[in-house]
Amino acid sequence: MIVLARTNKDSKEINTSAMLIELVSAIIISILIFTFSNQITYVYHLENNAREILSIILKLKAIQLPLLALGYVPKNILKVNKQANKIWITTVISSLVNIIGDYISIKCGYNEIGIYVATIISLLHKKTSEGFIESLLNAKREKLVESLDILAFSPIITRSASHTS
Repeated sequence: MIVLARTNKDSKEINTSAMLIELVSAIIISILIFTFSNQITYVYHLENNAREILSIILKLKAIQLPLLALGYVPKNILKVNKQANKIWITTVISSLVNIIGDYISIKCGYNEIGIYVATIISLLHKKTSEGFIESLLNAKREKLVESLDILAFSPIITRSASHTS
């Protein structure tokens, strides 16, 4: 589920409810996939080795789902604040992390499972970066508002201080 807010005013309310819905459903689906990963592999009539690899990949996918759900909210906030270039930068960097991780995984002999772990690591990097950028923007915005408040009240403070002396 992807929820897009059109204005800053709407975004906080929509994101809060969307994050809760996405996170709860992702956690439920993750628990189901993780719990029944072996049973799911029997549908495909695979050999034991392939079944074991698919079961591990399904468990890794179950770990990845809540990370994906968590990442939609900061990404949406960055879009609302017209910071799409920051999303692009984090996507490029996480893709490079994924490619390097895949290369290292294959060279070390981890094959499919290593590649999937590299994908999860790059996803975690991307979502963490987007959240970090969004929190930096919020901190800058709060400091700007605080500075403007100080500037707005400083003439009043200096006037009242000069009247008392």
